[in-house]
Amino acid sequence: MLVNILAHKADTQYLKIRAVSPVAADPFNVAEPMPVLYIDGKMDTQRSPDSAMKAVARFRTSNMCMDTSTPYTAIPGCKSSDGPQVDPGCIIYDGCSVPTIWCSHNDPSYSGTEHGVPCFALKAMTDFFTMQR
Repeated sequence: MLVNILAHKADTQYLKIRAVSPVAADPFNVAEPMPVLYIDGKMDTQRSPDSAMKAVARFRTSNMCMDTSTPYTAIPGCKSSDGPQVDPGCIIYDGCSVPTIWCSHNDPSYSGTEHGVPCFALKAMTDFFTMQR
């Protein structure tokens, strides 16, 4: 729903949204540049295989990003509630008008669906929103 709201410039401006961090959102157009920390599971079985790629592409277009990216190491790995070490798999796109970060993680939690909030997400979101003030 959040990304759907962002598709409508008037709604985004009315709600005064300054940044977003969707977890496995559907791909809608984004009406104006919006700082984003997009989080999804590499093997998310609840979304189509290209859903995250398409959603991030919409943010990249709105945020005027280049096609290139670099690893984003400000978000550290963590230990999954299911045991293994989690790689957040984050990148930040180059040349964007606002921060555009995509984390494609390998947290196997959530009954093996990788669809949920991974172990690193709450701290990463807090840090991201703090930087956007």
